[in-house]
Amino acid sequence: MSKETFIKRFIRTKEDDQRYELVAVLGEGGMARVYLGIDHLEGREVAVKYPLNDLYPNPEVISRFRREMKVMSRLAHPHVVQCLDQGLDEMEPGCFDIFYVMEFFDGVELSDLIHHHVVAQGKDPITGTLLPFADIGDILLQLLDALGAIHKLGLVHRDVKPQNILWRRQPNGRLFIKLSDFGVVKVMEDCSFGTLVKTAKLTKPDQVIGTLLYVSPEQLFAQNVDERSDLYAVGLIAYELVTGRSARECTSIGGLIMETTRDFDAKKHPSRFIREMNSALERWILDLLEREPEKRIPNAREAIRRLQEILDAHRSSLSESGRKPKPTHVSVRPAPLKPTKPSNPARSGRRVAIAAGGVLAALVAMIFLFPSSQGNGGGGETPAAAVASSAEMPPPPPPPSATAIRPVRRTSLADLPSTDQRGYVMATTSVKRALDRSAGATCPIQAENALLFIANKYPDFPNPKYWIAECFTRKKWTEEAGRMRERYRALSGSDDEPSY
Repeated sequence: MSKETFIKRFIRTKEDDQRYELVAVLGEGGMARVYLGIDHLEGREVAVKYPLNDLYPNPEVISRFRREMKVMSRLAHPHVVQCLDQGLDEMEPGCFDIFYVMEFFDGVELSDLIHHHVVAQGKDPITGTLLPFADIGDILLQLLDALGAIHKLGLVHRDVKPQNILWRRQPNGRLFIKLSDFGVVKVMEDCSFGTLVKTAKLTKPDQVIGTLLYVSPEQLFAQNVDERSDLYAVGLIAYELVTGRSARECTSIGGLIMETTRDFDAKKHPSRFIREMNSALERWILDLLEREPEKRIPNAREAIRRLQEILDAHRSSLSESGRKPKPTHVSVRPAPLKPTKPSNPARSGRRVAIAAGGVLAALVAMIFLFPSSQGNGGGGETPAAAVASSAEMPPPPPPPSATAIRPVRRTSLADLPSTDQRGYVMATTSVKRALDRSAGATCPIQAENALLFIANKYPDFPNPKYWIAECFTRKKWTEEAGRMRERYRALSGSDDEPSY
């Protein structure tokens, strides 16, 4: 795939050259690039994955990409990103690039959620777990459910980490996650996908596969791995969800080898950092982090059973003590927009009553403290009780007819969600540093991709278009730079550098 990142073109295949349209870059890893696309046949957004162009001379990388396509096309699980299609894109006459199409899951990486809570917590000591207990349960149970289905098919993911877990919050307040990126999946001998077993072995002896901070000891020492290696990674993720810190102190291979030759240090047990650490949850995490696979929880099904018992016991203890669970909502993503004109007047009136609950509660208190001279019969107490009960109930969801509302125009940095605000500021800072370094410097590709994504997502926000024009100018993409400058000038009314 070419390195051009701001695109608006159709994928050309032998079957159909007007179905998939590429729009913008969503992200790029060590082996592939993912684009946001539109499936015009089904009328939906999709994600399209290509191997990086520079890796085509490496047959091992292309073989892994083809294996990932085969694996994902056969996986069907609600907590795994689904593969929808695959094919060859004729970039030039007679020149084809392989690609596959996935569902577009509009979520946030789990690493962002952890970072958000760590920043919000600051340096204050943590009384309870970093994330609310309910959120931890949702994430881990769904992740283990997905891994259990993968392991049952004779596959090992080998790269389970927060960056490969996407989440979003559902209308009922619960988290929903999906596991992605099967680029280094291992096919076991008892795999039910017969065509995959017959392919050549891709992992060389003494080759470490996976992300260093989340590999199991057997992966680190390039030994045989099975489903328990993925469970070790789940233990590392659970440790972060609870404490807000990594269970690994070293980031180099040499340091990790020294660290993993010993049992898990008691000084790093979660209870050392959490004042009211749930002892059963701590034991569960430590059992997953056993150095020897034979001592770990043996499979995802058993891990789910034990975790469910812990969550049930925690809920029962809260009910008996009368304590309320920690709130689950966080401001990593914007809250859903509410319709301005509900179609049901009765529900609208109820919402007003609920919103004014605090004021009405005060009036009710005054009624009880200072009774009316006309008597205090049942007729005066019934409205008060009704208001109190309404104030405690959550607002009802909007009626279906009221959910179709006009999108909000976002024209300034303050209009963007906090996640995209942070992404824009980091990208522009990186671009400024690069361009100030020397006259011939070019923009960092990750920063450029981030700006292109924001420019496409918020077409009325002019600022990123200025910096994209600067980047394109350095690349001598004169035509693209000119278009970007025209769009920036039309939206901002100025040629000056945008300010925050």
